[in-house]
Parts: sequence; C-alpha cells; structure tokens
Amino acid sequence: MRFMSYPAELTIKRRIVVDALERIGGVSVHVHDTISVGQYDRYRNKAQFPVGMDGIGPYAPRSHRVCDIDDCLIQHEFNCSIIAAVREWMTEYTIVTPANTTRITARTVISVATLTCPVLLIASLNSLTP
Repeated sequence: MRFMSYPAELTIKRRIVVDALERIGGVSVHVHDTISVGQYDRYRNKAQFPVGMDGIGPYAPRSHRVCDIDDCLIQHEFNCSIIAAVREWMTEYTIVTPANTTRITARTVISVATLTCPVLLIASLNSLTP
C-alpha cells in the first residue's frame, strides 16, 4: 500500500481484520490498533517470488506475467539477495522455465522466510489446466 501514508496503511490493515472477523467469522470483538514495525521499508520477513519466462518477481496486475525485479523495498535485504543468487544460478547452469502452453501451466516459486534462521524453498509446480 505504498500509495498512502504509513499511518493510513495501518488504519486500513486494522479495518481489513475487523471486516474479516465480522463478515466472515460472524464475531464482533475489539481489535487494537495495528502495531507499527517501526520502519516503513525492509520489514517483510517472508517472500514468494514466481519465476517465469520474463524473470523473477511479482505477477503483473490481473495476469500471470512475471515482472522481473532486482529489489523490493518492503522485503528484507536478504530476501532480495536470494533473487540475485537464484538468477545467477539459473544463468550459470542454463536453467530455463518452461513456456506456458494452452494445456500445461508450469510455475516455479521461490519462498523465503527470514526469521532467526533463513529458510529457502524453491518449488516447481506443474499441473494440467482444464
């Protein structure tokens, strides 16, 4: 939600939780204000980056096209270094992602969790589409 001020973002996030509890959960409880992490950049400790023909990064809006990125300001710097390392590994070993066809969807996702012990998972999911 980089298009709004950080305090406004925290307010919206609280409203999303309240709405989900009331509308989906059917409960009405007091939800405290969202706690600021104390920094606006580099606060995410978990990331998932699709890997596609166009590169490594998030999907473009309303599509399955991957937007190639080198950095993401909300991600921890370690997560972004993983993108660079995987990209380098793919180049060095000539790893290519399969192009989508009308019948087969291939998707590879890089998942990173940066907590006390960094964890990296690279999963390749192949499935038939109807």
